Amino acid sequence: TAREMALYLWDEVLPRLTREVRASCGIPGFDVPVEGRELTELIHGRGINCRYLGRLADLAKDEERRDAKVREVIEGVSVSSTAGGTSASLPDSFPRFRMPPCWLDLIECEIAARAAKHVLSSYFEEAGGALGAVNPARIVANFLSALVSTAEEGAADTERRLGDQENSGDDGDLVDMLADLWGNANGDNDPSSSRSHADVWSDIANEAGRRYCYTLSFYGPNEEGKPHERAMYGPLLRRVCQRSGIRLVANKYVFGEKCLVGSASGAPSYPIAQSDILDILPLVKNAASLGPETFVPASSTNNTGSSSLHLLLPDTNQVFDLARSKLHAKEYDHAIICANEAANLFQRVTDTPLHPKIISCMKILAVAHAQRHEVDVAAEYAAKYLTFTVQYHGFDSSEAVDAHTTLSDILQSGQGRYERGSKHCRASQFINEFLGGRNNSGLGLGYFQLGTQYIQLGRLEDALACLKVSSDRWHGDFMIDCLVDRQTA
Repeated sequence: TAREMALYLWDEVLPRLTREVRASCGIPGFDVPVEGRELTELIHGRGINCRYLGRLADLAKDEERRDAKVREVIEGVSVSSTAGGTSASLPDSFPRFRMPPCWLDLIECEIAARAAKHVLSSYFEEAGGALGAVNPARIVANFLSALVSTAEEGAADTERRLGDQENSGDDGDLVDMLADLWGNANGDNDPSSSRSHADVWSDIANEAGRRYCYTLSFYGPNEEGKPHERAMYGPLLRRVCQRSGIRLVANKYVFGEKCLVGSASGAPSYPIAQSDILDILPLVKNAASLGPETFVPASSTNNTGSSSLHLLLPDTNQVFDLARSKLHAKEYDHAIICANEAANLFQRVTDTPLHPKIISCMKILAVAHAQRHEVDVAAEYAAKYLTFTVQYHGFDSSEAVDAHTTLSDILQSGQGRYERGSKHCRASQFINEFLGGRNNSGLGLGYFQLGTQYIQLGRLEDALACLKVSSDRWHGDFMIDCLVDRQTA
């Protein structure tokens, strides 16, 4: 029955996924998601709907409390869990692997982002819809300013901040002030103008509780006005903009401090102003072809061109799948031939290399040539893989992290290329922390590997700095702690 299926999902599937995440350091091929899109793909692949994110967060908190008790015994000190909630029983034996805190950080960030998207949509509906609102950028700027802040400025705080900007010669807020005055003059008295920071976060918290049966622990207003140590405002802002079609101007925004929203004095919203809202784009949740998959061009007449140019998508995919299987079978010559053929077939239709499977072909070619010890050719294909990935997915994507890592590994396999390889290794670390916060599961191990590389280069000061950062970051495996201490010594 439906009830039995729901209980099986609640009692079996969700705890099993949590256990897999906990043991992710010891499971080959299982990587903890870095950002919200990967998280959604992971749970959908397990048949789990996003409405169960709250249950996954509660299970993660239980595992973190279990680790905290183990840490109390090991360190001999009292360590309080930041997750809160009910207590967990002390395990009979100490587990080797620990629950990655980035799992709870990512789940709560995704819950907040999804709830925030629905709240923003409701604000537009109250203002007459996205097309009916006189000044939609003002609604978005006020909302995003409250989203990335912990409290609201008082009059003295605003006057002090504007005075500092005036003394520094920054006139950027003049445009925003004129835009706000123009909106008021045109009768744009939308409800968002009177909503405070607390009102916005109250709406988001209510939406999260209604949709996910979960109470946010890391986000929202607090009495001290300081951000929670595990709040990820950058990834949260990025995810809300992704899901709402909002494009922001590249700027240095202030996160986790006081904001200004709904000001009646004409002062622009802060830290995100109207002029920072570049565009609001319509989004399509999904799209699918009604007919069989093919590359045959569409035409209103029966003339669709020469049949010799028609490519069947299943045939092209078959060549691509063959390239991947040959790579896994370590038949590198055949993998190179099939990957080149698949890339050529896809590009005949797209007229551009910016296609996901063409990008995958570049990675297959890079890895296959590297396994044949053809480092120069492998580095060339790895550079193409990185270039196409950044152009297609953006620099702030998990795909870009993988591309930087691939190029780094290939460059370091050749003589005299450690410096170039270390550069891409540092880039992957930066993007990982940007996407998943400082608790990202791969950061500690990544800095350890980077420190090991600097030891090989003889740059001991840089190696010591990387190892110190690694010791301060989370490691899922107790053995990594021992290796870091040994290398540091």
